[in-house]
Amino acid sequence: MHSGYSEQSHAEDIEPWLRLAEVSQLANLQQQVLRYRVAPNSFSNSNPAASAEQFTAAAKVARQRRGMPYKDLPPPAWIDSTPRDPYDRAVELGRLAQAAGEYVQARHVGLSLLRHRPWSLRAWRLVVARRQ
Repeated sequence: MHSGYSEQSHAEDIEPWLRLAEVSQLANLQQQVLRYRVAPNSFSNSNPAASAEQFTAAAKVARQRRGMPYKDLPPPAWIDSTPRDPYDRAVELGRLAQAAGEYVQARHVGLSLLRHRPWSLRAWRLVVARRQ
């Protein structure tokens, strides 16, 4: 372990939250208080099944630290383990950023996609989109 993160896990996004929940109380708030950047080439996007497996393992370890029993559960619904072309997943992430009003992030994804497929209409739509 280095800086509180497990070096054997790619669940580094969830681990700090699991550890924070051990010493504090967490809640869902109505207002946005942080931003979470999703990278198209991240481990969880390029390896969704492995990501779900590591997320589950991190949750199991957290429950063991707390002395709580653990039973195997299906992966969380928000983890899509269907294999997809990384390009298509990146386009989807760009569209989600666009829909959330994150035009700078959508443009960044679009420019990244254009490096691989310069004539992609889907990528250009992400680059040129503006607020309505």
